[in-house]
Amino acid sequence: MVTKVQKKILSFFIVLVGAGVLSGCAQLRALPDEERYQFINQVKDDLDYSSAGNIVSERYDEGDGVFSPSFFLANVEGPGAFSILQQRVQSLPGAECQLVRDTQTRCQVGQIDVSIYRNESKMNMVTLNITDAYNGRDSNADK
Repeated sequence: MVTKVQKKILSFFIVLVGAGVLSGCAQLRALPDEERYQFINQVKDDLDYSSAGNIVSERYDEGDGVFSPSFFLANVEGPGAFSILQQRVQSLPGAECQLVRDTQTRCQVGQIDVSIYRNESKMNMVTLNITDAYNGRDSNADK
């Protein structure tokens, strides 16, 4: 049986650990956008995705970049857009790619993950997702 004193000690310990965790989390904060997206923008610019077709939509993440990854997402429509983007990402220095299916390619370029998806129902529509594996917080991460 657990005594009242043991319950109070356990409760105090839980509160103490919780406060320690929360104080550690409070120290994490998002970097300014120019630093947070620096590696994403570098890959995005190197891909020159806008010349692969018509840009239907594009956006950056809506999170804080601390507890969720930083990313850029674009939908490109055009004949051959999937092949063009696939070839461009594979030609980036240090790119390690794998063709998951004939409609999906995933690549790692340093700390950046690049995914290219071709819409199976509308073959000219391609989704490009560029994600910073380090959430944009560590600009000195190994490449």
